[in-house]
Amino acid sequence: MATLTKSCAFIALSMLLAACSSDEGPATPTGGEEAKPEAIPTTSDIQLSGEEAAICQAINEMGFDFYEAVSNDSRIMSQYPNMAFSPVSLSLGIGLMSNIIAPTDAEMLTKKLGFESVSDLNTLCHKLMMFLPDASNKSKIEIANSVWHNTDLKPSDNCVTTIGDFYFHKPVAIDFSQPTAVSTINQWVSDATHGLINSLIDRIEPSDRIVFANALYFNSDWLQQFNEKVTEKSVFTSAGKDYQIDMMGILLNAAYYKDADYLAVTLPYEGTNEFIAVLPSKSSTLSDVMKSFSCATLDKIVKSSTKEDLALKLPKFNSSAKLDCNSVFDAMGLRLSDSKLTGFNKIYGSETYPLTINHEAVVRVSERGTEAAAVTGGLITAGDENDRAIEVTFNRPFAYIIRNTKTGSIIMMGQYTQPQ
Repeated sequence: MATLTKSCAFIALSMLLAACSSDEGPATPTGGEEAKPEAIPTTSDIQLSGEEAAICQAINEMGFDFYEAVSNDSRIMSQYPNMAFSPVSLSLGIGLMSNIIAPTDAEMLTKKLGFESVSDLNTLCHKLMMFLPDASNKSKIEIANSVWHNTDLKPSDNCVTTIGDFYFHKPVAIDFSQPTAVSTINQWVSDATHGLINSLIDRIEPSDRIVFANALYFNSDWLQQFNEKVTEKSVFTSAGKDYQIDMMGILLNAAYYKDADYLAVTLPYEGTNEFIAVLPSKSSTLSDVMKSFSCATLDKIVKSSTKEDLALKLPKFNSSAKLDCNSVFDAMGLRLSDSKLTGFNKIYGSETYPLTINHEAVVRVSERGTEAAAVTGGLITAGDENDRAIEVTFNRPFAYIIRNTKTGSIIMMGQYTQPQ
């Protein structure tokens, strides 16, 4: 996660000192001992109501809005030209947070994000957390949630029950004054992401109040893998500059879509997940294409693609980003700092303090498949040539989406624009 200064962490975490009412005792304190991500029961079957399907669509739409807001931020793009993020992790983190902030603020926030209600969001998050990691999907997906609160706070009975029932976690008391507090939280993050992301925070002050996090880990093999012996150095052109990169190659039959502005290739993973790569035409730019991207665009690609023989060349690449979600949400018209937090009982006053949410994601695409991880956290602070094959070479900036075909949920999203 992005480094948070002392003042920022204090302000964000102090937000939990707004109106609370329960006298329920705190969760069992921990003195900084090792914390492991909790196992979530899985299911191979998922049935979504009309409202839940609409929320899935809203999550994806939020993902496209979030992508546009990030790509329009020159400060972020200069630091993370190959940015990545997880709409699913963001939504799970928002769902978790919505059960901590005041109900009126939670409903307002979720409705602004396109979700009908906190209750509906909780139910969908619960179902996704049980279904996406199931072995029937064949991809290795792991999801974990955690809420750590300072030992002088008392979680309300409703807060404990809701987070436990829907997010498979009981808030944990931890003494923020102990030097082991930071390492305890960061070790949880590293364990939950298999080491792809190693930290959420760099320090905690004794006066800080709460840290919460959602972690998502993804690892899946291509249904048809690239041959490492075919990978070779090739030119990738971006902003008028040529880069030498490792370009993978394969001859395969895959879903293919093309119009005047872009083409899209869909590569299935083993199971029920897929990778959709979007390449602008030479007369278009990635920014222009993605600016108009929406759920309707994605639906058109999925439904209008045809199976074609392709001589595909795709970069072997890594994407990552550490994002300050507050600034991104501000650009989307959301003001998280306007919320008050409840669910914990220790009242120092009724002031409203800003909430800080950060998001980090890593995506690694190789011949074998894709490994990716994301953490959303808050401080309250080629084969032989074939003449008939269509040649598709991703040798200039492109975007990608990793989605679950059964729910339509976008697991990861990002772009590759500048080799590092």
